[in-house]
Amino acid sequence: DWRALADPKATTIVYMGVRTLQALANRLCAEGLDPNTPAIIIERASWPNERHLTSTISKLPQAAEAAAIQAPALVIIGQALRDHKSEL
Repeated sequence: DWRALADPKATTIVYMGVRTLQALANRLCAEGLDPNTPAIIIERASWPNERHLTSTISKLPQAAEAAAIQAPALVIIGQALRDHKSEL
């Protein structure tokens, strides 16, 4: 249910979303999610070399590509993240 995922009150977590991140961002924005919605990608969550990259949903795919983010990774999207600081 893409409309439910694009709900501005929701926080969405996507497991293993690196390869499909651009399509995910495009679809969520097309369904009405504000392109400035905060988003984080967490590479290798809970590993010693874990990395976080914070952006907006519209800019996260390009930022992840520039940072060479690789799977495994979690993508978290929602206003609940608005105060998170990047650790990358």
